[in-house]
Amino acid sequence: MTKVMNWLTANKLSLNISKTKYMLTTNEHVNTESFAINANGDRIERTLIYKYLGVIVDEKLTWKEHCKQLCCVTVVQSSTACARYIHLTRCSNS
Repeated sequence: MTKVMNWLTANKLSLNISKTKYMLTTNEHVNTESFAINANGDRIERTLIYKYLGVIVDEKLTWKEHCKQLCCVTVVQSSTACARYIHLTRCSNS
């Protein structure tokens, strides 16, 4: 992390720790609970799931969370469309 911080400083850039997260990706059974990244004495938050450009990525690089989210959105959109249809058919029958 020291090299990254030195590079940022040399290029007159800064790292916003409050907006920075990291994710460890592995398929192996490795104990990663004690793993931590610090930058200038501040601990960077670890995340298990991250949404980037509409795609949800998890630490195992599976599509489970992304598909779960898509299914939830689809159910909500379908139920909203059904409710609108029912409302419209009731209004037109009146």
